[in-house]
Amino acid sequence: DGKLLYNFDPKDGLTGEDIYCLHCDASDRIWAGTDRGISICQFEDYTKEVANISSSDGLPDEIVRCMIEDGSGNLWLGLFDHGVCQINMATGEIMAQSPTWNFGSVTSLELYRDLELWIGTEADGLIKYELGTDGDSSKNVLSVEGTFSKIYDLHRDAEGNLWVLDNRQGVSSASRRFEFLSGPVDDIQCISISTEHEVVLGTASGLYIGDHRLGELEWKEIAHTEELNITSIYQDTFQHFWVGTFGGGLHLFDASFKQRRSFSYGVDALGNANVMSIEGIGSVIWLGTLGGVASYRSHPNIQQVKIESRLTAQWGGNLLSQFIYTVFADRQGQIWFGTDGQGVSVFQGDTILNYPSGEVRDDTISTHVEFGSVYAITDDLEGNIWFSTAQNGIFKFDGQEFSNLAMKQGIRDQGITTLATAHNGQIILAHPSGIDFLDPQNGHLIYYDKSVGINDFTPPLNAAAQDPFGAWWLADQDGLIRMPVIKEDLRIDPTVTLDAVVVEGNILDDNHPNSFGHKDKHFELQYSSRWFTDPEVVKYQYQLEGYDRDWIETRNTQVVYSNLPPGKYTFRVKATENELWFDEPIVSYHFEIHKAIWLRWWFLLFGAIAILGLALLGLTLRDRRIKRIKDLEKSIVERELQALKAQINPHFLFNNLYGLIDAIHEDPDMAVEYVERLADFYRSVIHHRNNQLIPIQEEIKLLENFQYILDRRFEDRLTITIKIDENLDGFIPPLTLQILVENAVKHNVASKNNPLFVLIRHDGSGHLHVSNPLQPKASNVPSAKVGLENLSKRYELLGDYKLKVYQSEESFNIFVPIVK
Repeated sequence: DGKLLYNFDPKDGLTGEDIYCLHCDASDRIWAGTDRGISICQFEDYTKEVANISSSDGLPDEIVRCMIEDGSGNLWLGLFDHGVCQINMATGEIMAQSPTWNFGSVTSLELYRDLELWIGTEADGLIKYELGTDGDSSKNVLSVEGTFSKIYDLHRDAEGNLWVLDNRQGVSSASRRFEFLSGPVDDIQCISISTEHEVVLGTASGLYIGDHRLGELEWKEIAHTEELNITSIYQDTFQHFWVGTFGGGLHLFDASFKQRRSFSYGVDALGNANVMSIEGIGSVIWLGTLGGVASYRSHPNIQQVKIESRLTAQWGGNLLSQFIYTVFADRQGQIWFGTDGQGVSVFQGDTILNYPSGEVRDDTISTHVEFGSVYAITDDLEGNIWFSTAQNGIFKFDGQEFSNLAMKQGIRDQGITTLATAHNGQIILAHPSGIDFLDPQNGHLIYYDKSVGINDFTPPLNAAAQDPFGAWWLADQDGLIRMPVIKEDLRIDPTVTLDAVVVEGNILDDNHPNSFGHKDKHFELQYSSRWFTDPEVVKYQYQLEGYDRDWIETRNTQVVYSNLPPGKYTFRVKATENELWFDEPIVSYHFEIHKAIWLRWWFLLFGAIAILGLALLGLTLRDRRIKRIKDLEKSIVERELQALKAQINPHFLFNNLYGLIDAIHEDPDMAVEYVERLADFYRSVIHHRNNQLIPIQEEIKLLENFQYILDRRFEDRLTITIKIDENLDGFIPPLTLQILVENAVKHNVASKNNPLFVLIRHDGSGHLHVSNPLQPKASNVPSAKVGLENLSKRYELLGDYKLKVYQSEESFNIFVPIVK
């Protein structure tokens, strides 16, 4: 309890001294799993209380290895010999236990609420125990293939991933949003889930059936359908299966597939032999074909099924297209049709409304858009219609207005072949790039692809079905993907944390105040994110309010601000897994850098008062003080002038003014910009006026900045090549390279026919070699003759350094010493 250590042992009533696992319930009772059952321990008012549950109370195995609470007041126990059992923590009653257990000792447990219990074993790997929603019929114990190892631990993260620690692969994980099952053949085209939990697949070579409740789908081919190219399947309220084919018309089977009735083109009023989609409302079945729409009235006797109506492009002139890709029944009982090239149509009562195009709103802007071909349709929980198109992403229709989600809003693939609405309202998008989940409220998208095992995905058109448990099944051409109903609220964004704030090289602890002195200018902020589904895709945006004008995107996990001025700041950072930045959570850090004491208002006020008092007291010494101040100001001005004269080389200034003269004659407009750039450059020159030496790399940056001025003057007539390693250390007097480049320009011809090339390189022996070909100008150029002389004198003042000048018949060469 912070002072004393208390021990519970068999003398206090504990069932055993070997404790395998502990769990604290809502009443602060500790459940301890031992070799002889469970001990429930309490400690109040320095009194120990222990209650025990053992085999005499119905516990199937007294050795309890692990336990996990299900959130409903029940505790699941992992046992040594008899698998798992469930116990009511309030009453101690055994609620359920696994069937015959052949998988050895249980080492760990993890739970997905109302879906499944995952069980780690000592030697038989990973076991899945399906919980189900309809009694014991679906509670199957399934061994997960390929995991015959010792499982040390299991964990479910906030994104729905299951993590496994075993003795073979170490740490591994898988997304529980997806289950992958093999299909009977490689040409699956449509899918339906029967009320009896049968998976019915339509392929290019016939019909197949499997029961997924057995854990492994064992497929059975319907022998008398091998000649059919099946494109759509629907089970009606009488359990009959309606099967649409490409080129083979419509076929109706009873629930056992023993009776069959066929509807052929031109017979039984079937308008076309190519049936692309089948949907039903009550006993009315709607068929989308390549020859319009037909509806039939279902009947318990398949031989008495009759045509209800036919809708074609010629029927009343209302249906705009004969080619129907998909038929969808919404929550209001309306039938929607996705057409080839003519958008969507809806059948309301006895009226067809067509929407081949519409005004699409984007913020305050409306654009008229042709919808074209529509492949898939669904509706969200609020009744809005969503449909995918061939060229423009997906559209939302609220009954009045259309809105669009295209590539710029995060839709990553135009070829969306399937739309479906999950139990939590998210819209499922299937396309060749993977599977996405869309929140219809805010447009947030989550991408799933290779990171969760979705590889080479080729989803057929509208090959999706929902099973009685609410799980959606999607067909790939050679397999199936099942998306179980996970009832936990899963995280949809990376979680960002601010890991460290480093100020002037010191890491701040959590108790450090968020205020700093005027000398604290160097800030390093370190952050990270957690997105376990696919950590490689995470990107960041950060902004320092009060300093950065906008958000900055990066993959780095730290940012450095090296010279922050006094002020109030807020650092914000967020992360995304889908490269969209709509509503990601933001982490903030507020801090303030105070002004120096002598710049604060109260100090200034106090100083003013003090100065005024001293002035009043020293009136008799005013003349002497004024004279001394004037002398001091004069001395300061003279020293500043001398410093500027010494640092701003007149030779360098004159050269550029001569360049300006040329520019004024050749291009007055360019001369104006030349002056502006020259003024900017001289600001940086003044910045270095107090420096005797600057690093070589800094000198190169000055030369590169100045190169713009030269490029505007000479364009392609002058080429400056710098061959200096970015890691070269050393110092030279400021503006050395600019003076030498200007000398070359001043004294040599630089024309289109005879361009001037200046090469600056490291000669490998402690010098920078500046060279240019000799191309002397025909006219004499006025020269102050101080450039090289001043450089030589500056080097002589630095010590034993000499500027070397060498001129051959072809080139002019200067070797500038590098000061270490």
